[in-house]
Amino acid sequence: MKKALKIIVIVFILLFVGLISIPFLFKDKILIKLKAEINNNINAKVDFKGFDISIFKSFPKLTLVLDDLTVVGVAEFEGDSLASIKSTAVTVDIMSVISGGQIEIRGVSLEIPRIQLLVLENGKANWDIAKPSNDSTPSTTEPAQFKASLKNTV
Repeated sequence: MKKALKIIVIVFILLFVGLISIPFLFKDKILIKLKAEINNNINAKVDFKGFDISIFKSFPKLTLVLDDLTVVGVAEFEGDSLASIKSTAVTVDIMSVISGGQIEIRGVSLEIPRIQLLVLENGKANWDIAKPSNDSTPSTTEPAQFKASLKNTV
């Protein structure tokens, strides 16, 4: 019985140390990949100085924090800043992320947000930054499978 208890305690300690160390060990690689993926999926230039991923700030939820987030327009809105936010925090239910189902967003926090919304004479808006889908399959009338829910905003 004592041996089983020792093994369980050691496993929990290793998991705890792993959860703390993974963001620190791979922070630079995650930062580069995150910026590249964001910029590949939108028609704007997104940059941020740093980020933090933590499960301990809001245990058992997962929190992603982006520091000094800026979103700057391209093409007609070249150089126009859509958003500048000192700190952006998104808290999600970790089990909803792991399961791949509906992602439950538990909270969104913006610290000192400055958002500039512009619409040109032709009706084009600077916040319409989503790139069109490259999916070559014909569209159907079936609803999209993506679901998200928001529990709290601060």
